[in-house]
Amino acid sequence: MDEPLPATWDWVTARAQCSARAFFERLALGAQQNVTTRVALLPSGAVAPRDVVRVATHGTSFAVFTEATPGPTVRVRLDGPRIVVAREDGLESFAGTVTLDDTGRCRLRVGAEALDEWQVLKRALEPVLFPE
Repeated sequence: MDEPLPATWDWVTARAQCSARAFFERLALGAQQNVTTRVALLPSGAVAPRDVVRVATHGTSFAVFTEATPGPTVRVRLDGPRIVVAREDGLESFAGTVTLDDTGRCRLRVGAEALDEWQVLKRALEPVLFPE
């Protein structure tokens, strides 16, 4: 359970630091860390070079994909105030806006849900990092 914030908590500064660009940049770094961790956890020799997961960053977007053809690809892009996750494997894509919630956490609002960065990355990258 989250601790209550003090009555003097500076929500204005926290909200100014909770921007779509900052959240997107943390997602891009997190995606790279997730890929690195996943590859390190695979048994030695378990992955062919064509199956290695890669991250490609291009300004306001990044993609996570395998070299395998066909392989799942996830694209995440900053679209003004929104962050859009497009999955090319036939699974549901989603988009959300960044918000400072009532607990003081910067989160991505997708419909009625407020997601932490790790939750966004899990939803987006799980099909690529853990293909069935």
